Amino acid sequence: MPEFTAAQIADLHALRDHSAALGADLVVIGAIAYQVHFPGELRHTGDIDFAVALDLNEFAELERRLRRDGWIQFANREHRWRSTRGTIMDLLPAGPQTSRGKANHLAREPVHDELGRIRACFHQCPAG
Repeated sequence: MPEFTAAQIADLHALRDHSAALGADLVVIGAIAYQVHFPGELRHTGDIDFAVALDLNEFAELERRLRRDGWIQFANREHRWRSTRGTIMDLLPAGPQTSRGKANHLAREPVHDELGRIRACFHQCPAG
């Protein structure tokens, strides 16, 4: 199971709260999701990747909220953000169909089961 620092956990909570205010689900993707599904495999990553269930217009509001909080968007990688605490996250708009569980592989039940474990870790795991 991936371990997160206190700063990363605080930033994950902030992203979750902004997304919830916009009615959007978050889905962990990338290396962190890989580590959850294959815990025996060692795979290092310097960021946390998310698909966000927002269309591009709604995603612009999330970007405004992050900027207001002091997050910085990388100039040469528009999907990459750095929080004021230094957490790097890649945020990809996945459209609202993700939150409705339509025909989208990100919304299948096994992913939600694993994400539930990650969400629990955000709340219960000590900083690593």
